[in-house]
Amino acid sequence: MNTTFAFVAFSTVLLALSARGAISVRCDHPGGNVTVLGVDEAAGVVRVEPDLRDTQGSWFHFDFTVSGAAGRKLHFAFPEGDFQYLSSLGPAISRDGGRTWRWLNADGRRHEPANAFDYAFAADENETRFAMSIPYSQKDWDAFVAPYRARKDVTFGALCKSRGGTRDVEFARLPCHGRAEWLFVLTARHHACETTGNPPMEGAFALALGDSPEAAWLRAHADCWFVPFVDKDGVEEGDQGKNRKPYDHNRDYAKGRYPSVRAIKELVVRESAGKRIVFLDLHSPWVRSSPSSPEQDQAFTFGADDPALNAHWNAFREHWKKSQRGGKLVYDGRYDIQARQGYWNLMKKQWDAGYLSSDAWVRTLTNAWLATCCEFGYSLCGGVNSVPAMRELGGNMFKAAIRTASDAEGARVVSFKDAHKIKSWDAWGDHVQKAAVTNMLQKEQPCVTWRRLNALDFGLKEIGRLATRTSDQIKGSKWSVGCETMDRDYAEWDSYKALLPMLGVKHARFFSGWAKTEQEKGVYDFSWLDPQIRECAAMQIKPWVCISYGNPVWGSDFRLGMRVKQVTGNPEAFAAWIRYVKALVARYRDVVDEWEVWNEPFGQAAEYAELFLRTARAVREVQPEAKIYCTAISMAKDMSKSDYAVVLDKLKRENALDLASYFVYHPYSPNPDDSYEAGDGQFGWQMAMPLREFVKSYSPDFDVMQGEVGCPAQLEFAHALNGIEWTEHSQAKWDLRRAIGDAARDVPSSVFTMIDLQYTFMLQSFGLVRSNALKEFVYRRPKWYAMRNVYALFDDDTKPAGLATRLPAAIERRADPRDAAPRTLTRADFKRFGRSLHLFWYSDERPSNRLEFDRATLRVPDRLDAPVWVEMITGRVGEIDAKNVRIEGNETVLSDVPTWDSPVLIADLAAVPLAK
Repeated sequence: MNTTFAFVAFSTVLLALSARGAISVRCDHPGGNVTVLGVDEAAGVVRVEPDLRDTQGSWFHFDFTVSGAAGRKLHFAFPEGDFQYLSSLGPAISRDGGRTWRWLNADGRRHEPANAFDYAFAADENETRFAMSIPYSQKDWDAFVAPYRARKDVTFGALCKSRGGTRDVEFARLPCHGRAEWLFVLTARHHACETTGNPPMEGAFALALGDSPEAAWLRAHADCWFVPFVDKDGVEEGDQGKNRKPYDHNRDYAKGRYPSVRAIKELVVRESAGKRIVFLDLHSPWVRSSPSSPEQDQAFTFGADDPALNAHWNAFREHWKKSQRGGKLVYDGRYDIQARQGYWNLMKKQWDAGYLSSDAWVRTLTNAWLATCCEFGYSLCGGVNSVPAMRELGGNMFKAAIRTASDAEGARVVSFKDAHKIKSWDAWGDHVQKAAVTNMLQKEQPCVTWRRLNALDFGLKEIGRLATRTSDQIKGSKWSVGCETMDRDYAEWDSYKALLPMLGVKHARFFSGWAKTEQEKGVYDFSWLDPQIRECAAMQIKPWVCISYGNPVWGSDFRLGMRVKQVTGNPEAFAAWIRYVKALVARYRDVVDEWEVWNEPFGQAAEYAELFLRTARAVREVQPEAKIYCTAISMAKDMSKSDYAVVLDKLKRENALDLASYFVYHPYSPNPDDSYEAGDGQFGWQMAMPLREFVKSYSPDFDVMQGEVGCPAQLEFAHALNGIEWTEHSQAKWDLRRAIGDAARDVPSSVFTMIDLQYTFMLQSFGLVRSNALKEFVYRRPKWYAMRNVYALFDDDTKPAGLATRLPAAIERRADPRDAAPRTLTRADFKRFGRSLHLFWYSDERPSNRLEFDRATLRVPDRLDAPVWVEMITGRVGEIDAKNVRIEGNETVLSDVPTWDSPVLIADLAAVPLAK
């Protein structure tokens, strides 16, 4: 008979093989997996196959129990064809409910064929379990760690809930006994079926808690984490896990969609601050070897694209070979996959496929030291696999990793020094001769959003483009651009520096990077910062420096949001900070005289007030003429209760108000027009003008500065303005409205940021310039051109002359006739060489992604002789038809004017410089 049985997990399938009794094939145990295809009673054949569930393609994991077959011989047949289901030793077999296991071919003979096996059940063999490999699930881990749970030097806990939300994804942690300089992380079961990753992890865990010299070094120098089941649900439910649709756990590190993957990424980023990273991901390869792929039955590991990481990997291999010599199983390095060898070992191909594996993702971090995948053959590793032998192999693997780390020169470098990053996305083509690049713009890729903007029909006769200027052609302005985060290697100076003078900006904000500069106590290395500051100044762009953040060698963190108290609450660290500040100012005082103290220490008023006071005094001690800025801190509806008040009151009590100049604020509001006057929008108390009034109540010399805002170019899941579907079009509109709003109120303004930033967990899209994940220049966004137009026209010779907000828009014709809601306008007036400039935009809502103009009547408070219209993103200039121009007293009334939610300029043609 040829009946196909539909399988339901944890069900029992009863098969009547003979009149002598019923035989059941079931998988109601952790890790169980089988689909029964049919039974031939006369021949004693059971046809089975793995239950693929949500697996893409075929895979080979099975684990089932047979009962009621005592004294019988059965033939188990998997589907015929080229696909292989059985290991080189056949199935693993247990007669005691999974407590102990042996291989069908325990003598080491190769089992053939790869899709069938025979088994004779003993007369007293009432229940037997068959599996593709020696299974391993939660109960096995619990049994192994039970003797260790009473130890005080190991912690057990949960990273997160599993993807199904019902199980804990657990960890075991060995915290460092001293000050950790290393982070060791071991993971297993990214692919649920790959059971041979767990016994080696047991061996590593046992070694770490043992008495060897390597264990002693580890506990003195490193925090160590073990994550035994990344795909916890898949392990317990018997999934294949490999090639899970639509993605498996080890293809998720570019996106982080699974909770366990996100938790591991967060763990590595959080715990590696100030440490080098050793990351070992334990896997199983293909089910069996072949003449063309002998490594599949061995222990082997993968090299790294990056030369420095690959050198550490080679040292690890040599240690492992020595440690394993004489062991029950074999690791001799012959089968290792060298760097750039094989599809899975090419970083660029992973990116192209839209994913990153765990070890590849770790290698993108600047403080990665050793990150590799270690594979352990299912049934053989130069011997016959058993749990004790695999434990020994894994212990020796971990011993080799520890020895590699302990051999590292210095062993106290906490970050950056060893940050050799991948420089090219087609690394395998490095041998190919490349055409010489004489201009950075030769590298630029097409920008579709910029083309769309230039193709817009605005319904006027186009007569030219707004003229732009380079930085050296502009005498002075209050505009700044962000060159932040190179202190943490989130961007690279050489990737975009050539674009800065083309932009026409006159100031640039940098982070000083204490942690990157002083990696050894008392030794300052400014070689990374010198090119940025010196080259920027040589471009006639004035650098100003935010002095941030902490330093792990002095017990503090170097990341955004770290607690100021880590410095101010530690006298030794605070003294080191002051020494560093003085060294920094002394080095750059010939080109830098503006110093911002820290960045965004929100909600830390008392600590920050102390930090600002002592830091400002240190700066003035070295540079008496320095201007010192209070960074963006927490506001309040009642400014007297804000963090700014705490700082100002501290300075007043200390008779030190003269130390401060500007008070910086960072108004990230979805509608940029909702961050000026009290009561505007949902951020009605985070406003520039009330802050300006408040700080001037302490000194008329004080003022405010918009020190860092911008808009992302896509929907972001983190950082400012997240959760909104931005595009490169709405981004350009947002930044234009922010810039003109600041200029109209005479607020110095800095745009965030020059290039997209490669944070450890995301590529942020705020840049005027788009970059890729390797921090390389891709193209200039519309935002770049918009800011270039602003910087060219609104320099120090252009003065604010008036501002009108909440003007009712007199819309004559809407781009979408279905729109009926009233709109309000902002009009910003300026004077330049005696001539007037007027900008109009819808300001009642956040910028949209629409590329359509309404037609409106605009009233200009000036008499214009030859009015023209300028779209400020592209700089396209349109002639306004004389029939649409009417003079009424001292006003010019213009009808049928293209109007939208981005500033358009109205001025006399003589006031608008046109490009030649």
